[in-house]
Amino acid sequence: MDTDLIDIHTHILPGLDDGAPSLQKAVEMAAIAARDGIKSLVATPHVMRGAFENNRTDILKKVQDL
Repeated sequence: MDTDLIDIHTHILPGLDDGAPSLQKAVEMAAIAARDGIKSLVATPHVMRGAFENNRTDILKKVQDL
């Protein structure tokens, strides 16, 4: 039985929280995930007033960049 793996909690979007510090590192993280058999990643950046002031526009821009 072949199973597609999906990582449903990643901090892969660069520069938004405590995850990938740069676009280059985010691309490396995605490549490692693919090599390990992960077919899809769900980006889950922190959104927390006073700590991680991320908004929809910034998050979508990082998704497009990646």
